[in-house]
Amino acid sequence: MYLIKTKILQSSAGGYHCFADEDVPKGTIVFIFGEKDIRYSKEDFKRLSKKQKDRLIEFAVEDEFGNWYAPSTNIYPRHSCRPSIMPLFIGGHYADIAVRDIKKRR
Repeated sequence: MYLIKTKILQSSAGGYHCFADEDVPKGTIVFIFGEKDIRYSKEDFKRLSKKQKDRLIEFAVEDEFGNWYAPSTNIYPRHSCRPSIMPLFIGGHYADIAVRDIKKRR
């Protein structure tokens, strides 16, 4: 579940992705894994099709035990070689934190 305002826009990288709809300071927790979000165990991941696995590898997050975490929506943050958010696992709980200031997408 996103803790910041977001909006869905077409990405220059292709497809539609989730962007910030407000300025977000570095250090802000922007997403917390909630009950509506999807967790794939290591065993579940092995049973997915190649296309499903590729989608998770590109947009989801894997923990140190091989479990995968993805938002319940089919709209994901866009991939970046210079990411604005990074995954954080605290006591087995997954969240995303802003690693730099994020400007509202106009």
